[in-house]
Amino acid sequence: MNLDDMQPHSVATLQGDAIALAWSPDGSSIAFIAYTGPLGENRLWLKSGSSEPRTITPLIPVSGREYISTDQITVAFSPDGKFLLMVDTIVTGDGSDVSATFQIRQTSDGRLLWVPPSARKANAYGTSMAVWSHLSDRLYYADPDAVGGKTGIHVWEPFDKVSILAGVTGWTSPSLSPDDRFVAYEVDGTDGKPHITVRDLQSETVRLVTQVAGQPIMLSDSELLERHFVRQIDGAPGPPYIADRYFALNLTTNAETPMPAGFEPMDIWPH
Repeated sequence: MNLDDMQPHSVATLQGDAIALAWSPDGSSIAFIAYTGPLGENRLWLKSGSSEPRTITPLIPVSGREYISTDQITVAFSPDGKFLLMVDTIVTGDGSDVSATFQIRQTSDGRLLWVPPSARKANAYGTSMAVWSHLSDRLYYADPDAVGGKTGIHVWEPFDKVSILAGVTGWTSPSLSPDDRFVAYEVDGTDGKPHITVRDLQSETVRLVTQVAGQPIMLSDSELLERHFVRQIDGAPGPPYIADRYFALNLTTNAETPMPAGFEPMDIWPH
């Protein structure tokens, strides 16, 4: 939809449901994961320019298990549009690269470039929580495999250079500030409650937000969106804390502003 005339335009039609999608930075391409197939499988599609969408992965069976906190279903282009990331921890994988739960592909032709070894395994839901930098082709992601004898958050850079992000052993819902200076992510605190950590990637200083909150979205170096969590009803199935309402948090003043009820951000346009 063009925000000037507010008129929707058809981009692509498909059999099944598009469960994740992303536009390339220049707006020329769109990629999406579609839930389709006779047995309920997922498949990655890429549409370049005015051409018809084409499949760039085979049908990958869905595992049929319950969702957990480290699950991620996403497609995302690198900031220069050269690379396309797919993470789909709901599929089972079969040991092959083309059916892996985590893939980096070349946008120009959809060619598979790299797969973490851990993502070739069936139900590789621990290789997830990936986020691109805004200003470089650097990708951060959680991975249970060790690099140089160390485990934690991995950093991928072209081509196939992988290192460990110092000081971060794990995260969920990571979000980078538009200038890539800070990363905010959700962790379980020592009190057993979800909290947000904001890490300065230059000085390596860390700030723990005291609110019982998670799912951060960095808007700037000093502002983020946070989702408050509330205690689950005693005896109810599921996690002990469940997501509630979103707030805007000013990290300088600690002031919180409630967002409208039902507010569910899916993406932001950094400026």
